[in-house]
This record gives sequence, C-alpha cells and structure tokens, in this order.
Amino acid sequence: ASVVSDSSADPTARLELAKAFGSINRPVVVGALLKNLGGSQPSAIKRVSLLSLANYDDPGIPKTILSRYGSTLPDEHGVRSTADRVLASRLDWARQFLEKVDLAHIKARDISHDVIQLLLQHKNPEINRKVGRHWPELRAKSSDENQKEMKRVKELLTGKGEPGDHTKGKMIFETRCSSCHKLFGAGGTLAPDLTGYERNNLEFWLPGIIDPSLEIREGYVNYVAKTKDGRILVGVIAGQNPQAVTLRDAANQSVTLARSSIESLQASPASPMPP
Repeated sequence: ASVVSDSSADPTARLELAKAFGSINRPVVVGALLKNLGGSQPSAIKRVSLLSLANYDDPGIPKTILSRYGSTLPDEHGVRSTADRVLASRLDWARQFLEKVDLAHIKARDISHDVIQLLLQHKNPEINRKVGRHWPELRAKSSDENQKEMKRVKELLTGKGEPGDHTKGKMIFETRCSSCHKLFGAGGTLAPDLTGYERNNLEFWLPGIIDPSLEIREGYVNYVAKTKDGRILVGVIAGQNPQAVTLRDAANQSVTLARSSIESLQASPASPMPP
C-alpha cells in the first residue's frame, strides 16, 4: 500500500498495484488509493485508483471524491468521467452525487448519457425523480412521439431548404458519435462501424438515431451487473469464462467481476446510445 501511493516509485508498478487492489478485497488499501487522487498524481494513476475504489463500500470514498471533484479530478484524460461512474455505481454514493448536481456544484450538462443510465439502474424513486428533473430530454418517448419526430426530421432533410453543411456534420460526429462509432477509419469500436452503411437511406437511419433502443445489434447489447455488495455496473460483455465476466463501459474501460460476487447479470433493453 505504501508503494502504490509513493510518487517516487516506478509508475508501471504503481499502476499494476492500483489495479490489483481492486480485486483483493483488502479495505486497508483504501487510504492509499484515496491518496492517489491528489493533485500531483498522474491521470492514469487517478483513473485506475478510482476504478479500484469502486470495489470498496467505504463511506469515505464518495466523500473524498466529491471533495476533490472540482480541483484534483480534472475533466481531461477521462478522470472526472471515471469519478462520475464510480459515484453512480452505489445507491448511497449516487444520492450524494445527485445532491451536488441539485446544488449545481456539479453541472448536469457535463454528465454523460451512460452515467445517467447507470443512475437509473438503481430503480430508486428519489433518484428517478432527480434524473427526470435534470435530464428531461432522456425520458422514455412513446412510439407516436418518435414517429412524429422522424417525420419532422425527414421533412427537414428532404425539403427545399439549405443543403447540409459537411463541416458541421463532421464536427457533430466527432463530438457526439465517434467515441463509440467508427467512420472512414476514425472513431471507437464500442458500436458498429458506420463506413459500410448506405448513408442516404433515411428509412434506415432515422429510427436508429431517434429511437436507438428499437433494435440493438447482436454484440453491442449492454448488460447490467449487480454485485452482492450493492454495486451496479453497465457495459458490453468483453470476455467471460466459468469464473469471471469482463464488462467494457462506454469509456472503453474494462472491469472484471468474479461470478461468485455477482448477484444478477441481465441484458438491458436500453441502447447505450442516447436518442
């Protein structure tokens, strides 16, 4: 534990130890992992320490993460988004997280869609109300509402108005889509590669964009895992064997769970893609 928080120690050894501490179930390491959230530590150490801390149901963990949220846990390099997922993974931590959102100490607009989905997996009325208040655009739409929206967008795209702007379209793809989808060799691998699709076929694209949960391709289904100690994780199954299951989340971070620690593992009917 002293080595993992020692900034003068070998960085690779520290990363390996921080990762290992997430699976050994030794609460004595929590203090060292929390120390790694300090300002002078590299982003990689912070991310791995956060992921390992998620395994320990210790009340000091959310308190420390939230106290450092706006200072030593920066938005860069996925540090803060990792903190969001950790805070959303346990019911009591999620309540504390949303209290900060209520107070605008944490901006609702900065929270990613997959974190909001994770919050909803607790199926807690209080959390559901807060999610509905802070992110009303993510409420479930009726089939009729979706059909009307598809018609509206189709009329915009096929009307006699201004033509599309390729530069702006590329910017939208890079900021909203490329973290998961790949197009012409650029982008992520968490969702289907879009390069081979016929991009002029509105009858195919509009339902997939406006109501992405309508049909989810095999291999890209999100699974919801609930552990016996109350932690919830969401991700695609990246690997499994009789002893363990590995889930990969929307940030492309993988977590391996021993099957003996899992209370339930179920496919989610909701697409990881926001409507």
